[in-house]
Amino acid sequence: MDLGIAGKTALVVGASRGIGRAIARSLAAEGAQVALAARNREALEALREELGGRSLVLEADVRDPAIWPSIREQIGAAFGPVDILIYAAAAPDRPARLPSIQTAHWEEVMATDLTGFWRCAAAFLPGMAQQGWGRVVALGSLMGALGGFSEGAYAAAKAGLGGVVKTIAQEYARMGVTANLVVPGRIETERTAGVSERAQEAMRKAIPLRREGTPDEVAAVVTFLASIQASYVTGAEIPVTGGRELGLLSL
Repeated sequence: MDLGIAGKTALVVGASRGIGRAIARSLAAEGAQVALAARNREALEALREELGGRSLVLEADVRDPAIWPSIREQIGAAFGPVDILIYAAAAPDRPARLPSIQTAHWEEVMATDLTGFWRCAAAFLPGMAQQGWGRVVALGSLMGALGGFSEGAYAAAKAGLGGVVKTIAQEYARMGVTANLVVPGRIETERTAGVSERAQEAMRKAIPLRREGTPDEVAAVVTFLASIQASYVTGAEIPVTGGRELGLLSL
């Protein structure tokens, strides 16, 4: 299948690890030139070495509202206008029940996971509309639909992403721009590495496929949504969960 990604310019926010890193690799493998944005410059440089000359490192703190014009200019100078925007940034975990969440943590999660996406999209959507083509994909979470025990800030931010994505889909559909939310379930990444084997086994039992997913499996779905083949898909929330949202019926 020709995905039509070759020669397109993609920005992957949150490319330094996990799912974001896998998405950057997948887009580059399809021939896109990829701008890699995150706070961890060392990790981005290692990924750039792997991807080669068709990639660009952008050290960026998405909580800073002033960064986006500069990022847009740097990408434009290196590759031209952004065609594909992938937002996979997420704040670090600090588990706490809702009444015990520190205000600073709540604000950090919102600034990173939700407000950062809004600002990023606002910086690049006018250019996509002007050229008459664009793809926006944000990474949500199953917690956004189900809630998250001791992860209230994260669940709230990821739920909010769905509303922003659907708004973009409505406002920009006639301009050739699609916007979709990919909703990973339990994915084997650095964020899940510290969980005990006993806890992981209990989580797997709630998944009909009886295993965690991989970042590459999420990246494959994102890459399709970024392609010309997904031209009639917009405003969707697409689960990559192994069936976890089906509940306990498979136990």
